[in-house]
Amino acid sequence: MPGRGLLDDAFPAGPLARLGRSFEATHRKVQDANAIPRPAGPEPAGTPPDLILREEVTTYPTNFAPMAEAEIERLALRGEELTHLLVERWCPDL
Repeated sequence: MPGRGLLDDAFPAGPLARLGRSFEATHRKVQDANAIPRPAGPEPAGTPPDLILREEVTTYPTNFAPMAEAEIERLALRGEELTHLLVERWCPDL
């Protein structure tokens, strides 16, 4: 599903106008992202059996509150695992 296009050409000059434009752009991107369904089905070939699933980490706070060490480790490990998968898939010569 394509995005809704660019904002109008009017340049927000004042700080409140710029803040409003920032909010509009962010809100639009969130709405666009929510409209795109996530693929369901089996995991890609070569996915490690112990991969930390997205559903296991999406509920972690994003408000800069202190996180438990175990949560930080899980997020970091998931990022490392996904990075390895992507590199193996798209840049196997590295």
